[in-house]
Amino acid sequence: MTKSLALVPKLYVRCVKLGVASWATYKIFSVAARQFKAIFAHPQGMVLAITLMHQHGILASYLPQWREVVGQMQFDLFHAYTVDEHTHKVLKNIYAYGKDIKSLDKDLALAADIYQKMSNKSTLLFGALFHDLAKGRGGDHSELGAVDANMFAKFHGLKVSQQKLISWLVENHLLMSITSQRMDIYDSEVVNAFAKKVGTLTRLDALYCLTIADIQATNDDLWNDWKASLLQDLYFITRKALRGGFENVLQIRTLVREHKQEALNLLNADETTADAIKALWQRLPIGFFSNAEADDIARYTQALLQHNQSPAEENQYNTLILLDDSVVKGCSDVFVYTKDRSGLFVKLFNTLAALRMSVKQAQIARTKDGYVVESFKVLDFDEKPITSAQRRKQVLNKLYQVLDKDVTIPKRRASRRHQSFDNHPSIEFLYSRKSTRTLVNISALDTSEFMEQIASAFRALDLNIHSATISTVGERADNVFSISNKQDQQLTSEEQQQLTLELANAITG
Repeated sequence: MTKSLALVPKLYVRCVKLGVASWATYKIFSVAARQFKAIFAHPQGMVLAITLMHQHGILASYLPQWREVVGQMQFDLFHAYTVDEHTHKVLKNIYAYGKDIKSLDKDLALAADIYQKMSNKSTLLFGALFHDLAKGRGGDHSELGAVDANMFAKFHGLKVSQQKLISWLVENHLLMSITSQRMDIYDSEVVNAFAKKVGTLTRLDALYCLTIADIQATNDDLWNDWKASLLQDLYFITRKALRGGFENVLQIRTLVREHKQEALNLLNADETTADAIKALWQRLPIGFFSNAEADDIARYTQALLQHNQSPAEENQYNTLILLDDSVVKGCSDVFVYTKDRSGLFVKLFNTLAALRMSVKQAQIARTKDGYVVESFKVLDFDEKPITSAQRRKQVLNKLYQVLDKDVTIPKRRASRRHQSFDNHPSIEFLYSRKSTRTLVNISALDTSEFMEQIASAFRALDLNIHSATISTVGERADNVFSISNKQDQQLTSEEQQQLTLELANAITG
């Protein structure tokens, strides 16, 4: 046993502290932990498996915290179910967000849209699992539950970022509900305080989904249009506040370090290759690492290294485009690396629109040596990821033709679905940490012409686009651009007013 202990991971030490004294029992626990994680990571895990585990006492046997709340009544004016049944319903509600949005109630569409784009849905489900399990112990169940959730996450070998998010969700699971119902969410001080407490868009997305699922599972009559409207308004107002300077920079840097290390482990590179990887990463902007998952970073990095070692002939822009069968956040992933040049932004979006593809999310940033790295999360014309190899080849060929050979793409006609609506944009200038850059948030009804309209306004004032974060939430496109004037400086007040007019005229026609 002494010889084995030198090789035993930290999990064994935790098992010993919990009273699991034998190595054989530890191995049983580790297998069970892997299986438990697999159920929560499986797309259908919250359908029948979680219900059977609940009904037949498996959850109570596996989780001591669950055992303590089985049949525990909640003596208040709101909760109609015992703690265990309420939690079971919360998990079921979150699973429902993965269904076809058109089949859900209108007030759940935003939560479903957010949930379906999450890269790690099990993190939210684990937060939901623990959010009320510390009830009945005396003391604040949110704080006590956060400690339990953190121990669970560590015991099950979850990533540090997941551990922190799960623990934070449990501790703050009532925050959004209380803020929306008891405070003036249209007061800037209230919103700013809430945004500081939330800290990141990832937390905001998870908290919004958990809050709605929690309220719905509390009492059949508790959820209504008024609560839905308040929570949705608070979500969008806070989203703007976070983009306007309240996002926690330290948390983002921690996430970047974690993504880099995990990607490096996945690449399993020797010393020479590791040096080449680090040299490549030094050229890339921080957004490349904070907005992509580790496995995507590893995939992009490997392709870039191979591409730079043997660049294609007659490729003046040194373009690399990736579109494989991987599905990220429920979408197909298009990655573009090419030399920066005028009109590139518009070309890309026009090409995807001409191919009848919708962009659900995009990150666009410049490298330090004049290249552009772009990652698009897209759905095909049937609102599904691209599954056909032939279709992927068609998309890749068209993108290469447009980017490398300047082939002109015909403009698409405006969608009939949007022709009857007035598209009034929301334009807001945000705080920028860079003294030479201006951040502008442009939100409007998502149409195939929207990006071209924005680009035409930028062109009219001869503005430079340095980076962009593009996302669709429901039927609205919510985009943030980092721009500068032709002197490569922040826009003056007068230039901001001119841009506002240009954008309004371009979008409303």
